[in-house]
Amino acid sequence: MTGMDGIGNMFGIASCQSDYIHIPQGITPNVVNGKPHDRFCGTALGNYAIGPIVSLSKPFNVQVIADEDEISTTEDVENSGFELLYQLLPCSASESFQGRISS
Repeated sequence: MTGMDGIGNMFGIASCQSDYIHIPQGITPNVVNGKPHDRFCGTALGNYAIGPIVSLSKPFNVQVIADEDEISTTEDVENSGFELLYQLLPCSASESFQGRISS
């Protein structure tokens, strides 16, 4: 997924308006003074730093938002889909669930 110039990680409403992944209250761990964001786009994942996104939102959900304009020269240039690997960590058990979302 790309947004604006599609370089690196981008996040927030100002940067990710047409195609983005919505992860409620998502934040990259170990970022000093980082604030959570809901929208992520670009060629890498992360807010403030490239890395994993963690959300403590309950119930947890992920949404993929895309518009019908995938050939415009202003925002979306040669979109080729995405692949998102995730790990769901339970609150009290020692096992986790892993999966993949792609288009």
